Amino acid sequence: LAQRFLNAPNFMMHGVRSRSGKMIAERGFWSSRKFNGVTLTLKQADLPPGVRAASRKFVERCGLIGNYHFDLIWPDYAEVYYLEINPRAGGTTDKVTRLGFDEPMLTLAAYGYRPPFELAPPRIPHGRSVVNKRVVVQHMIAAAMGGLTDLDYPGGSRFHQFALSCRDLLFAKASIFEWNDLRGALWYHCRLPRT
Repeated sequence: LAQRFLNAPNFMMHGVRSRSGKMIAERGFWSSRKFNGVTLTLKQADLPPGVRAASRKFVERCGLIGNYHFDLIWPDYAEVYYLEINPRAGGTTDKVTRLGFDEPMLTLAAYGYRPPFELAPPRIPHGRSVVNKRVVVQHMIAAAMGGLTDLDYPGGSRFHQFALSCRDLLFAKASIFEWNDLRGALWYHCRLPRT
């Protein structure tokens, strides 16, 4: 199956389903910027009409257990297009965890390794973006070197793209940084030249 290329924002729906078939948690997230076709920035979002019901039906028919996330594209705020489902932790797991959707702990609960629990309120104010700062730096380098492609969203000049990444580097919340694990965060970010 194939569909035409749509250079548009993505919508992610993360969910976790238990072994008994109960949906433990579901939450929507909006990606307003992409780099190399993958999420660069992420923020909380309400689930579009019909997405929850359609995704639940899909997950139940496939018999998925544990964590999953749907990657959808939403070009005109009217129709939502399916891109893929990842029945695993994915590239946005660090971001949604920072936004209060504790996917690792929910997955342990889905398999019975910890008692069920209520999701805590998001630690990031509604509307504020979460980014992986290391990937933002990679995007800035690509913009400065003229290495952006049609897979980078939104389009615009190299300068505009570079400026957006400067803003995100300064003001967006880091998805992989904890003051109580400063050593681990520095180790991760200092590996930038080798990746």
